[in-house]
Amino acid sequence: MAIAQFTSSAVVALNGSVGNTTYARNKYGMYAKTKIGEPAGSSFLTAWQTQVGVISDTWSSGMSEADRLSWYQVHRTEYNDLAQLIVITGFDLFMSVNLNLFLAGSAAVILPPGNTRPAEISQPSLPSWFPGSLTVLVPAPALQRYLIYASRPLPRGRMSYNQIFAFIQVAAASTMVTDITYSYHARLGVPASGQKIVIRCTPIQQVTGTRGVPQYVSGILS
Repeated sequence: MAIAQFTSSAVVALNGSVGNTTYARNKYGMYAKTKIGEPAGSSFLTAWQTQVGVISDTWSSGMSEADRLSWYQVHRTEYNDLAQLIVITGFDLFMSVNLNLFLAGSAAVILPPGNTRPAEISQPSLPSWFPGSLTVLVPAPALQRYLIYASRPLPRGRMSYNQIFAFIQVAAASTMVTDITYSYHARLGVPASGQKIVIRCTPIQQVTGTRGVPQYVSGILS
């Protein structure tokens, strides 16, 4: 449900959700974004929710006060989904690092690791790009994983708009082609020929849990 504030001639504020669109405000003004949720009961969603609970419990009862203070004494900067640079520290940094390590297939940490940025991954490419077969090639250095995000398919004739990306899957650092067909279809449905899809690949350093610079690739389905 969305809550609207009106003047005599216009809507001045809108907060909440209507259908698949969420409305909110930040320091730059009002914005709207399309909600893309993980399918209910998916194995990834279940594992993710479990890990969030485990990490939160560790912060609350599995660490000393000195351990918690150490996370407030360091900070990192990250770009959020609206491409705004934010500073995170304390509990937020603890959750961010350990959830990144979870995605990278590494063990959680109690004390903050270093802040070594992942080496920039090579430009992705699309070896196979039609509705029944979607593959991505992302050469990446060792000790890194990369996260694959994807946009909803753009209608024919529309080449770009402000993209909201859905998480698709994690791939190991490799020059092997990664098949994203099943995970894309399960998350965003089966696209049609003539539509355009944008893929975002973001590296994660497996030791420090730090995200690197994302790379983008797009293609029109044949």
